[in-house]
Order: sequence, then structure tokens, then C-alpha cells
Amino acid sequence: MLDVSYRKAKVEDFPGILNLIRTSFDGVLRAHGFYESSPFASSKLPAVPQQGFPWFEMGLKEDGEGFWVAEVEGKLAGLTLSWVRGSLWYLAHLFVSPEHQGFNIGQNLMERAMKHHKGVIITNRALATFAYNPVSISLYARYGIYPREPLYWMEGASKHVKTQAASKVRNERITNFESGRKTLSHIDELTIGYPREKNHEFLIGLPTVRCHLFSTGNQPVGYAYVWQNGRVGPLATVSHEEFQ
Repeated sequence: MLDVSYRKAKVEDFPGILNLIRTSFDGVLRAHGFYESSPFASSKLPAVPQQGFPWFEMGLKEDGEGFWVAEVEGKLAGLTLSWVRGSLWYLAHLFVSPEHQGFNIGQNLMERAMKHHKGVIITNRALATFAYNPVSISLYARYGIYPREPLYWMEGASKHVKTQAASKVRNERITNFESGRKTLSHIDELTIGYPREKNHEFLIGLPTVRCHLFSTGNQPVGYAYVWQNGRVGPLATVSHEEFQ
């Protein structure tokens, strides 16, 4: 029987956590024949840094009760990170290293993550996972989290991306979280049902992403984050008609 221990994540775990995530991703991609074509393959990503992990730092600060690691003989074997925003519980990460799969580590981490609630009643649980990974889908289904809707990864050269958005939609950049807090939270309340201020504060503070607010007249109708590498998202709008 494998001797597995579980504990809360610590700052010094961050380099190992990122390395474990990449190794686990690579295993899934190779198993399903997507490694060469996937933008998530570790060979296409920058080297793992030894410091500077703002996403994990936010997770530890805001949702430490949902940030766990599993160890086998002092080596990281798995991790989970869940966060809570309002009544929503979201599973951001659940990974087990390829050599330690099959020992119920994922299930034990999931049990711990499910207990994270920040003192509120959780009415919705969500996550995103690859549709071609039946092992993960089966695990989540055991906890009542079933496939709800498909998400598609789409990419293309920016010069070929065209918009037919009406010229009356005004675009302004938000560079200060406090100045945009109320507006962004209001849009979130209307579109997804809860504010996610900590996520906005985190994203606006990153040097590689810009937050754009869209308005018609004096009425905000949406926002979008545009990354330095061309990625777009998160994105939300209260009026689909304005962007057709």
C-alpha cells in the first residue's frame, strides 16, 4: 500500500506544483494523441520559474482551505485548488502525477476540496476539463458534477479575425482595479450571478493582460481581457445584440 500524506499547500511548493501540472497534462495529451498539436504541451511553454507565481499566491491567500497537496516519500504526487465566489465553488486544479495514479489520490484530494466553502451555502459546483479524459469526468460525476456544456479552444491569426460590432460600442481600458470594481462586479452579477472581485484584481494586476470595458453611451455592456499572446478571456456581456 502506498504511503500518501496530505497537507495544505505552501509557498515553497509552487515550483513543484507547476511542474506536476505540466507533467500530468503531458500524460493526458500523450495518452490521447494530442501532445504534438496541443498548445498546452510542456515543450511549448516557458521553463518553470523558481519564483513569481501570482495565480498560486492568490489561491493560497484567498482560498487556502481549498489548496491541498499529496506527498509520497516527500515528493509531490498530487494537488487540488478550489476557490469560492459567492455561492459558487469552482475546481481550478486537480492533478495527480502519472506514476501515482490509481491509488485514490485524486479522490482523496477531491474529498478535501469539496469541504471548502468559506462559510456560505454552496449552490453550484463547476469546473472545466478535457472532454476526452473519461477518468476525470467519471471522478467528478461521483460527486454530482456532470457535463453541462462544451467549451471550445479556438485560435487563428489576428489579422484574419474580423468584427462586425457596431461603432456605437465604446472601448476603454481599465488599468486600476478600484476604479472598475463596481462596474465589473455589476456585469458579473447580471451574467453569471455572482461577483468575482478577487479574480479581476488578480488579472488587472498582471503585466501581460489588459482589461477592456465596453459601453454604449453611459451604459457598460461588457468586458474582455486580452493577453499579450493574443488570448482573449475572461469575457462577459449583458447584451449579445451589441456585439453581433
